Amino acid sequence: MQQLKTHPNLDLDLIVERLQADGVLNCDRIPPQAIKQALIHWFNSIVESMNEEPDWWIRNQCPKQFENHLPEPLDHEPDFQDESELKEFATL
Repeated sequence: MQQLKTHPNLDLDLIVERLQADGVLNCDRIPPQAIKQALIHWFNSIVESMNEEPDWWIRNQCPKQFENHLPEPLDHEPDFQDESELKEFATL
């Protein structure tokens, strides 16, 4: 079975359960494992698309949420002495 590399809080079992409970796209008549496989392929295609066109995704899919996570722009390029400083900046 193909493994999904994603956020650890993504619960495929719960997603499948909800899709089946609501009968979304006839998921109530499809085996859970087949739905999981479809989700994995779907999520992977989304990630691939994000890698290919990040600008489109940021502009068209919840741009305000992305913008809310950005730090304030700097007036100059920061001068990082080593990678640990860069990691510290990235966590602000």
